[in-house]
Amino acid sequence: MLLLQAPSSLTEEETWLRKAYQNIVLNLLEFAISPSTSFDPFSAKFMGLDSIEQKKYEYRAFMEVTSYFWGSKGGRGALLEKVVAAAGGTSAANGMSLSQIPQWIGNMRDNRNVKEWKVTGSAPKLKFDLLNVLGSRLVFLEIKNRVDSGGTAAREEALAKKFLALCKAIQNGEKVYVGDGVEMDIAQAFLALGITKVEMHTGFLFGVDGNEATIDSDKSKGFFGQSRKLLGDYYKAQNHRFSVKLTYDEAIQKLSFEKDGLEVVLDLLYGSDVTMAYTPDRADLKSVLRKVFARQWDDVWLSLNVAVSERALLLEFASNHIMRIQEILRTAPSDSAFVRSFRNFEADPNNIETLSDCISIIREDESIRKLPVPSSSAVNSLDTLLADCFYVCAVARSVPKKVKSK
Repeated sequence: MLLLQAPSSLTEEETWLRKAYQNIVLNLLEFAISPSTSFDPFSAKFMGLDSIEQKKYEYRAFMEVTSYFWGSKGGRGALLEKVVAAAGGTSAANGMSLSQIPQWIGNMRDNRNVKEWKVTGSAPKLKFDLLNVLGSRLVFLEIKNRVDSGGTAAREEALAKKFLALCKAIQNGEKVYVGDGVEMDIAQAFLALGITKVEMHTGFLFGVDGNEATIDSDKSKGFFGQSRKLLGDYYKAQNHRFSVKLTYDEAIQKLSFEKDGLEVVLDLLYGSDVTMAYTPDRADLKSVLRKVFARQWDDVWLSLNVAVSERALLLEFASNHIMRIQEILRTAPSDSAFVRSFRNFEADPNNIETLSDCISIIREDESIRKLPVPSSSAVNSLDTLLADCFYVCAVARSVPKKVKSK
């Protein structure tokens, strides 16, 4: 389990992943030991809980735990942004506002031509997920895990509220920045910083089939139609408003124009094309994700399995293996055989002998012996279930006791 590894042994990307796993595992553990329920009388009847004669506790536990699991993003979006930003190299950034961009580029390029940047009162209040400077290219990236992520609202957020708003601000030539006391529009400011091309990409990594996303998978299972409407409507409404003329390729959803020598492109990208456009070494999607998932971790699936089976026991018997283990750890003398064995296990969770010692002792406990292995459990023996419980209990004791709202 990643959460039981020494932090010093982890890469930066694995450290980010650890934070995401921590929240998920602790919340799943809370389901295993909390008497509170997700079902009011109406919900219970609606879900058929009152009709079940056999395995009703297993069914209810499954419904409660999995509803949290699928309802929680678990920090996946933030982790994905960090991983892609890291792959962008030293010139990449995430979570930056339009007002910060000139000073950021200027500092990165030793204050090229202009030493101090400010913004005017009319500067649009825009903030972007990911940015990178690759030579003379300024690359913006709004990234989504799948073609259906966020539905039509995600397309509206990335295209209309961010990229098309930036296009309009560049087109209209309004003075937005002040460089060393001189007011400039966006094109003038970017050109002064050595930027000759602005790329705005809305990137989708995967299709609903689990393969790398393509424009065809977006058309069939995503929200390609919403993108087409937003870009098409903008093209029709703005093409004749300013002296800057737009070019629009409806087939691939690409909008482009030039403003005083600054080339501007807005498009949709899919799969490895997303990471290749953003990274200096044109890294494909697999190589970018490999940095955070170089090793396989068991935190989520193991905790989910334990949470379902242990919650089923809690609902039926008002107790379970995890609660009993935690109770003994709280009340037993520090020099007792079980506490010593568990601490040895915590110190080295990869040592199977110490884990076996813990199991041998705890399975003789009278309260433990009274509890069955639920039929919903992914394992079929008490020893295996206890081993899984020990891992989850060790995680709970190794991380801060803060559990976010479900």
